[in-house]
Amino acid sequence: MNDRVVKKGHKPSEVFADLGLQFRNIFKEGCKKLKIELEHSPKHYPQSKGKEERYIRTFNEEFLRLGEVFDSIDGLLSEFVHRYNFDRPHMGIGGLPAALYFNIKDVTHAT
Repeated sequence: MNDRVVKKGHKPSEVFADLGLQFRNIFKEGCKKLKIELEHSPKHYPQSKGKEERYIRTFNEEFLRLGEVFDSIDGLLSEFVHRYNFDRPHMGIGGLPAALYFNIKDVTHAT
């Protein structure tokens, strides 16, 4: 777990990871030390991480590239996360992540 991220106040309460062998013990111990719950995806079921993989790709393509335009993007992270979950329709799930998670039937502020 990256201490720099945790020091900035972005510590997650839980992490979803595959069962890959790379860094498994180091990662597991880091999560335990920081009191972060670690949940593993089921064996032989790569689809379980599809939403997380898509988020990482979008984060890299849309958020990290802002660093090429702005001097500091630290203050933009919460705005990006809100836009991703509440304002940006996702074709793969047929709607907004927040609408599915919170079981919202009518999300009128979607663009």
